[in-house]
Amino acid sequence: MIRANNIKILTYKNITIGIPILCFIFIVVQFYYFVFLKKNTLDYNIDSYITNDDLPKGFTYVNLKNTNGPITLNRTLDNGKKRNLFNITTIEDDSFYYDYNKYKNLKNELEKKIEHFCELPRNIRPEVQKGYEILCPKYYVIKIDNAFYGRRKNETEYCNPNHNNLYNQNYNGEECGYSANKVIKQLCEGKRYCMVSNRTTMLKDPCKNIIKYIEIEYHCEKIPKLEKINIKIVQFYNGINVNSLEENSVSEFYQYSKIHGYDYHFYDFNFSPSRQVYFLKLYSVIDLMINELKNNRTGWIFYVDNDTFIINPNIKIEAYLPSDEMSKTHFIIADDDKKGGGYDGVNGGVFIIEIHEWSLDFLMRSITYPYYNTKKKLIYPDQQAMNNVLLENDEDNHYVIVPSKWFNGFTSDFIAHLMGGFKDEKMEMYKNKTKYIKEHPEKFSKTNKQIRKEVLEYYAKPKKEQVQVGLQD
Repeated sequence: MIRANNIKILTYKNITIGIPILCFIFIVVQFYYFVFLKKNTLDYNIDSYITNDDLPKGFTYVNLKNTNGPITLNRTLDNGKKRNLFNITTIEDDSFYYDYNKYKNLKNELEKKIEHFCELPRNIRPEVQKGYEILCPKYYVIKIDNAFYGRRKNETEYCNPNHNNLYNQNYNGEECGYSANKVIKQLCEGKRYCMVSNRTTMLKDPCKNIIKYIEIEYHCEKIPKLEKINIKIVQFYNGINVNSLEENSVSEFYQYSKIHGYDYHFYDFNFSPSRQVYFLKLYSVIDLMINELKNNRTGWIFYVDNDTFIINPNIKIEAYLPSDEMSKTHFIIADDDKKGGGYDGVNGGVFIIEIHEWSLDFLMRSITYPYYNTKKKLIYPDQQAMNNVLLENDEDNHYVIVPSKWFNGFTSDFIAHLMGGFKDEKMEMYKNKTKYIKEHPEKFSKTNKQIRKEVLEYYAKPKKEQVQVGLQD
C-alpha cells in the first residue's frame, strides 16, 4: 500500500484478496436477513384480481420448475411436505352438469310472454316485495321486446282500481304512460332471472293518482354457446405463517382452481378494522361480487375458510349447483356439524353464492345485522347473522341448506373443515387425515356423477324434508 498525502491507494494484490472477503460478508448478511429477520407472514393488502396462473401476492412456487404444484410464502423455509394435487387428480368428463346434447337440440327462441307488474303501495318497501320477477329456463336468457309504464287505453283487467288500496281512481279510459324499454333492458336483458321493482322512484310518474303497471313483453333466447360457468374461489386470512394449516389451505385451493379452470382470489385486506374478523370474509365476497356485477358478469362464488382442505380434488363445484328447476336459488350453505358439537344453524366456513343482485343484498343485510340487533349475543356472529337474515325474511326460494357432510364437515366427501380448536391441534388433524387419504384413496373416490345424483335427489325433496335450522339469539 502506498501513502501519498494521507490518501490510501490499494494495490492490485490487496484488491484481489479483499473482494472475495467482501463478497462472503455480503452473502452472509443477506442470508441472515432473509432467513432470520424478514417476516414470514403475508403482510400485503390484497385486493387485486388474481386469475389463472397468477399467484396470490406473497406466494411463490415450491419448485420454480414445476408450476403445476404447491405454492409457499417462503421457498427457503418451506418444509417440502405440501400436497401436490395435480398428482392425485383425475379429470372427469363434465357431462354430469353440462348437457351438450340437450343444448344442441333446444329451440333458439321460446314463445313471447307478457307480464304486468302492479304499482306497489307506498307503505311497502320494494326490498320485501315478492313475486315481481321474470325468468327463463336453463340455457336461455331474457330478451326484452317491449316495456311500457303507465296504463293502456281502456285497460281494466290488470291492476284494478282497488289494487292494494293505493289511490282513489281518476282513470278516464285514456292511455297514460310511456316506453320503459331502456330501464327494463338495462335491468333484465341477458339475465336468466330478473327481479322487477315497480315504484314511482324507479320511473317517472306519467299520471298522478292512477294505478299504473309495468307491462313487459319478452321472450327467452338460447345462449349462443354453451360455455363453462364463471366460478370464483375466495379465501380470506390475515397473517399466514409458513408451513401452517392456512398456508397449506391456500396452496391446495390455488392448485384446485388451476386444475378445474376456476379463478382463485385470496384476500387479507382488512376492510373494517373495528369489526370482528369473522365478518371480513363477507366483505371480501362483497368486494368481488360488486366487481363482477358492475362488469355484467354472471356465475358463482365459492367461499372457503383457511382451516379447510381438500379431500377429493376430482369433485367439481358444479356438482353442487342448483338443479334446472331452481332458477331462483342463489345461495347454498351447509348446517353446522352437530356431530362435532356444532349449533343449530348454518356454518359460514364454506358456502356457494351466485353473482346476483339478491346475493349482494343478502350479504349487505348480513354484515349489518348485528348493528340492528344489539341485544342478540351472536356468539358465532357472521354465520348466525346470515342464518337469521335467511329465516327472518322468508327467503325460502332463494337458498338451500345442505348436509354438512357434503363440503363442511371433517368426514365430508369433498372438503374437510377443521372447526374450532387450537392451531396446533388442527395441524395435527390435517396431517393425520391427509396421511389416511393417501393410504386409503379408495375410500375417497366418489365421482362427479355420483355426487351430482345425490345432490339432485336432495334438491328434489320438499323443503321440510331438507336440513332445518333455527333462529339464533
